[in-house]
Amino acid sequence: MHSSSNGFDIDLYSIVNPIPESPSATQGEQKLSLLYYSNDIIAVHAERNGRPGSGRIFAISTQTVPPGGKRVLKEIVLSSSYRLFARHTGSYLYYGTLTGMGPRGHLEWEIKGVSLDFEIPIQANVYPLQLEGFLGTDIGSTIAFKIHDGYFYAVSNQEDFDVDAYELDWTSFYHCIRFPLNRATRETMEICPRVYRRQHNEGPIHDSWTELSLQVAERRLVIVESRREWQNGSSHALRTSYITKLWDPVEDNFTSSSANTSLTIGPTNAPLLDFDDVFSSLLDICNEPRYAPSQPRGASDYHSEYPSKHYTTRSFLLARSKFRCYDYSCSSFIDLVEDDQCCDDPSTGPCLRIRVSSRSIAPLDLSSQDKDTAYRYSAVKTWPPPASRCPCSKRLHEILNPPTAFRSALKRTITAVLDEGCLVYMVRQAKPYSSNDDRPPGTIVLINFNRGLISLNPTGNKLSDYKEQMVENCDPSHWQWTPGQDRICVYGGCC
Repeated sequence: MHSSSNGFDIDLYSIVNPIPESPSATQGEQKLSLLYYSNDIIAVHAERNGRPGSGRIFAISTQTVPPGGKRVLKEIVLSSSYRLFARHTGSYLYYGTLTGMGPRGHLEWEIKGVSLDFEIPIQANVYPLQLEGFLGTDIGSTIAFKIHDGYFYAVSNQEDFDVDAYELDWTSFYHCIRFPLNRATRETMEICPRVYRRQHNEGPIHDSWTELSLQVAERRLVIVESRREWQNGSSHALRTSYITKLWDPVEDNFTSSSANTSLTIGPTNAPLLDFDDVFSSLLDICNEPRYAPSQPRGASDYHSEYPSKHYTTRSFLLARSKFRCYDYSCSSFIDLVEDDQCCDDPSTGPCLRIRVSSRSIAPLDLSSQDKDTAYRYSAVKTWPPPASRCPCSKRLHEILNPPTAFRSALKRTITAVLDEGCLVYMVRQAKPYSSNDDRPPGTIVLINFNRGLISLNPTGNKLSDYKEQMVENCDPSHWQWTPGQDRICVYGGCC
């Protein structure tokens, strides 16, 4: 959708497995999974069915004419693929596995890197970098990795493996690490384990809803964490996205918002806990509490799903939220939900719909004494409308809910991804109990939010002519909103 060139097909099996490893091996025994895409390069993990845990990574050029005529830019043999992930640019590819051994016998992340476009040795390819003390195993929930502006970044919101009932903590921190792509060594690694996150007395967290990511807006790299919290003793769990600046090109200061502080027993230069706190008297030498003063949050540092604690909008259970994301660049919560109250038709099952909660910067009020940024919140909207509303809505429901897919929530799986302009998801039958049974192919649905990419009415014809054009060229698998769409629908010209 974002490429200026025409698309073409690539037979991955012929690329990653031109010669079977054994006479009995066939192409069907090869399992392929997409790891990452960037700079016209896809990173693919290939492993043999029946021999999981290792395999190879292929960096494959998707350009029509690959550089130097090489479709495969790099092939990497893996000794382990446990919790494998990859991030890359056009020049470097870094991948990690949860295979390092920590001092207390727990597993830690090991990062390796290779060069893609020129032969410069990278020490991380021979001697992997182990992220010591970097806790968390779930990418997108407890940890996040990203390459930005020549550096590899890693962020975790975890501070300990076990919850100690006798441990006293007041403050939670992010653990942040970065190192340059062209010099990935322990000496060049920058570590800051004390980037302020939250105070524990703000309320408990519903961990199943937590989403952690690193996002870029105007070259600024920020930590975006969406949390569902019972704030200040409330009985209602509120979802809020918090934005923490990690790197700014103007300041050029990694972790400028960090607070490298902790509370210790005895003489210390760190900020002390307010002795009016009822728990401060319980500290002893067995405690290693973490504390930092509360940091003020401006309006731009957090975004609540519901403004001003208005909970009148219908919410969805976690099981019905098939995809959740907060996009920092457009200040929007974007969810893909199963709505069992949309269309009253038990035979079709719950409808897949897009749910959006957004805000925008409000006009400047010169009379206000408040210097903080003011925002204007939009109503929470769910789209498309019920299929019974109009022909357009019915057609949209047929596209968003593929008729070939199993409608029952227990019989289908949904995988989705979002970028700055498109939401793409795949609906397919759930994996059968027997591993020998093959699942039928899934259906991919693309929702493009940038209506400027395609024009169905470039000549500017009159509404009546355009109405006839839509009827004649009706494609049941495609729908596009155009200016004046509501009027067209009222006149019966939609299809």
